[in-house]
Amino acid sequence: MRYLYTKANRLRLGTVASGVGAPEVAAAGLRYDSVFVSEIEYFPCMVLHERMGASRPVYPIDPSIFGDDAKQWEANNRKLRKIPAKGLVPNFGDLTQLNRNWNKHAKKCAPNVLVGGTPCQAFSISGQRGGLDDHRGNLTLEYADLCKKSGAEWFVWENVYGALSSAGGDDFGAILACFAGYPAGFIWKPRGGKWKNSGVVEPATKGDFGLAWCVLDSQYFGVAQRRERLFIVGYRGNAAPAIAVLLDTIGLSGDSKPCRKAGKNPSGKLGGNIGIEDNQSAVTYSIKTDQTGANGSNVITERSPTLASQGAIPAVAFNHQASVSQSMSVDGISPALDASKTPAVLIQKIVRRLTPRETERLQGFPDNWTLVDSLRKKPNLKALAKYAANGNRSLDEEIQACAAYNGMTVEDYLLRGEAPDAPRYKAMGNSMTTYVLRWILGRIWRVNWILKARLISKDV
Repeated sequence: MRYLYTKANRLRLGTVASGVGAPEVAAAGLRYDSVFVSEIEYFPCMVLHERMGASRPVYPIDPSIFGDDAKQWEANNRKLRKIPAKGLVPNFGDLTQLNRNWNKHAKKCAPNVLVGGTPCQAFSISGQRGGLDDHRGNLTLEYADLCKKSGAEWFVWENVYGALSSAGGDDFGAILACFAGYPAGFIWKPRGGKWKNSGVVEPATKGDFGLAWCVLDSQYFGVAQRRERLFIVGYRGNAAPAIAVLLDTIGLSGDSKPCRKAGKNPSGKLGGNIGIEDNQSAVTYSIKTDQTGANGSNVITERSPTLASQGAIPAVAFNHQASVSQSMSVDGISPALDASKTPAVLIQKIVRRLTPRETERLQGFPDNWTLVDSLRKKPNLKALAKYAANGNRSLDEEIQACAAYNGMTVEDYLLRGEAPDAPRYKAMGNSMTTYVLRWILGRIWRVNWILKARLISKDV
């Protein structure tokens, strides 16, 4: 076990499409050292700077590739100048330019493990599904090329479940072929015409990556969110280590064991009009109907809320920015966070937004991870105190007056120098779940240690 804790056994981690640092948060305490990040958007770059000491992007994105949105990205690049040019960790910015100029950075920043969650909009079933023809989808191929150039032994790629069916499955076949080192234009074809949720590809040569892929759902890794995401793990020269990391057969397939024994007590009795009897149990309630149909409101028990009578209309939660026809299901596990919408929850009869802190918890981040400073000008308390004295008012009175003038609470007014909610929601909707990544990165570290300790052969 002495080998386990040697300095040489630490793994160097590089990330692209880094977002607000999900891979780095996931790797905390797992004997990884961050050697670079790569992000282009201002708000995530601010989070990476304040939480990790990352620099401003070395290669800002070229706004011209965004067409009608070019002005927005020009403004984004101007904001990036607020971030110091040097930092504890380099932020390389644009993946395409990093890939093109990798040789300049290879000596200092070569990773053992490369993690990338390239943009999902091109593959998502809720988008236009441009796939690899979309410049955002094409970044996946840029990432595959960087994996080869960087000399990394391992890589992890994350994307939406819809990547399996994009372009009738051809996009995923092309992605597998590219990662595994097969010739340009080669496309793997799935057996039966449809990709399964897990599988394996052997490398074209010993210098290429062997692959294992699997669809993993965040709700089974410790967060209250249904979030199915596709992961590919690659190991250079052989698929066996990637299989050992990702395709753990225990609990991933087959029949699961019963989680609890059958109860002995019956549920509550049903009345003559399917109503609630006085001798109801604590297990279930029933629904009472009348001439207008099923009416009811939530009844809270020690087990779960159900519908009851009382003549009240049941409360239904809807997506905050959606129409009535786009209702959001509520069943105890939150649906996947959407970067374009503010999610809502139902608490008894009140529908409210999730707070930014709750969305951070749903992705496994520390509280207030995205509550970064320096985004808006804070109130100048010294100036306010001087102004208050001239008007024969106290500082507290002046602050209350300024808060009221801006239509804000005093607390929000004093905190307005910190990040607003909108970019925090977007960042969490775009991010990876840290607990899932922690499971993957932890297994990579252990399998890598076994390989280096020669406890198993690389040529399994």
